Amino acid sequence: MSRLSLSSSDKLARDWFVGTTRSLGCKTHVDAMGNTFAIRPGLKEEPPTYAGSHLDTQPMGGRYDGILGVMAGVEAMRVLNENWVETEFPTGVINWTNEEGARFPISMVSSGVWAGSIPLERAHNLREVGGGTATMKSELERIGYLGQTPASHTATPIGAHFELHIEQGPHLTSHATNLIGAVTGVQAYRWHTLTVTGRPSHTGTTAFPHRADALLLTAKLILHSHVLATRHSCLASTGVVDVRPGSTNTVPGTVRFSLDIRAEDDARLMAFEDELKRDFERLVAGEEVGGLGQGGVKGMECEVEWRLDAASEAVKFDERCVKCVEDSAGALFPEAEREGRVRRMISGAGHDSVYTSKRSPTAMIFVPCRDGKRKPPPLSGPPAKARRSGNHRDTSSYDERLSEDRIEDVQSAREQAEPYRLGTFKLFVKDLTSAWRISRRVNRKIEMDHCQALRRIFMEQGLKRTAPENLLLVACKKAELVKMGASATSSQDETPVWQELRGWEQVNGRKAELMAGQHRVQALQLYVEDV
Repeated sequence: MSRLSLSSSDKLARDWFVGTTRSLGCKTHVDAMGNTFAIRPGLKEEPPTYAGSHLDTQPMGGRYDGILGVMAGVEAMRVLNENWVETEFPTGVINWTNEEGARFPISMVSSGVWAGSIPLERAHNLREVGGGTATMKSELERIGYLGQTPASHTATPIGAHFELHIEQGPHLTSHATNLIGAVTGVQAYRWHTLTVTGRPSHTGTTAFPHRADALLLTAKLILHSHVLATRHSCLASTGVVDVRPGSTNTVPGTVRFSLDIRAEDDARLMAFEDELKRDFERLVAGEEVGGLGQGGVKGMECEVEWRLDAASEAVKFDERCVKCVEDSAGALFPEAEREGRVRRMISGAGHDSVYTSKRSPTAMIFVPCRDGKRKPPPLSGPPAKARRSGNHRDTSSYDERLSEDRIEDVQSAREQAEPYRLGTFKLFVKDLTSAWRISRRVNRKIEMDHCQALRRIFMEQGLKRTAPENLLLVACKKAELVKMGASATSSQDETPVWQELRGWEQVNGRKAELMAGQHRVQALQLYVEDV
């Protein structure tokens, strides 16, 4: 799919997000960068716990990259409402603007403005790539998402930020038992543009000793960056090479190329870069480095100029939040099968959580994606690995369910999971918010018509202040008893009706919770389909 930031298609997705969250009782506001915050009130007025990610994509983006985190947060709000769950503190969902940086060339720019790391004016003046004239500010105005709230962590504070995301790498899929990643941080990176200047000359009339071949030197630099990165346990990549004048029979005179270097800690990255610069100077001077010139002819010297385009220091997420993710993910599995199911890992890619971690407790949850890619292949029969029951959390499961050969299995899963969806969603919400409780007060004002109606019935029958602790699991049973004409007196604990209700809760409530754990996979597949 293609939904570039602040495009017309992005506006449609934003409109859906605002409309849906408002229909769920959330209060929404948009800041000066178009970041959209949907907040579900809690019992106390404190900064909310958010599930945040992004709805924009790359030009050929995957359907789960970023979108999974937003959709899961929206569904959590829906489930909270449907089941009368009240959280101690507010919860919410965030859609961050231009996380990808595909249209406006700074990734995570809007969360960076929110954190105070990127100036608002610089972000507003970013011009779209490809020679267009639109800026971020002009496009925010065009689609109606230039908010009046300042883009600032002081104007919109965050109590905690959790981001559910596909891994976009092969680590989870390459370890059969590691199904969920508890992300402890994000590695450091530095983006450079190097310009190699030689001298253009005719390929037929210029012998090797007289050539200042910018492309030949560039090839040596790129290859050596790979070798040296391996030695330092770092990463080095070149994704853009611009060769001038670009003629078959002309020795290249100028080459510009990108150099993306990364490491898990800042010191290692800078040590790698320092050595890289020293070796590049030697290569420019025609010295032998790593056997790169062996067997060749030394030509004339070129010049190399470095330009730093972007840099991000290594990020360490809040240990309490990471532990929360780790414990909640582990609870998905029976105790005897938990070993190796959750893996602590570093994120190789940047995410909005990089900037939220500067101002609030933050952690990320990684789930596998097919072949470790952000963009899945066209719909086809699923690979054997995805069919194994232990790998249902693979984000390719949605594609898998659409395959004809899986229709029967999906229907069976739906039938098995349906009775336990309530308990499953309760656990899912607990995982996401980490701070919640079931209301003990049915008489609290609830801003939903169907809840108000049920509340009136309870009050009429004398059940005003006697909701049992697990209202989530017994509300339907209570409604059934009320409709049957059951009444409760002031001494409700002694009535047969109340005794039946308590007995039902103790037996069925525990049973539902235990069975929900066994069927969480199937039920979570259903919520993806519902969304």
